[in-house]
Amino acid sequence: MGLFNFAKEVGKHLFGKEAEASEKIKEEIERDNPGINDLMVDYKDGVVSLSGHADSPEAMEKAVLMAGNVKGVWEVKAD
Repeated sequence: MGLFNFAKEVGKHLFGKEAEASEKIKEEIERDNPGINDLMVDYKDGVVSLSGHADSPEAMEKAVLMAGNVKGVWEVKAD
């Protein structure tokens, strides 16, 4: 899908430590699952990488927006 940029200091506060970020972001997306199966989330230095099987392009777009609207995230990569 591609690369998306976001405002790092704006968004929902989900994690305090980088070590817990991947799991917290994954939980947030799965809580309101937009249609992503086998979701994998990796967070490092403000960059989130998402992968999985989307039911539709809209489902992947929603997952990207959900990940990007987390405080501390400035970039989302989606495959």
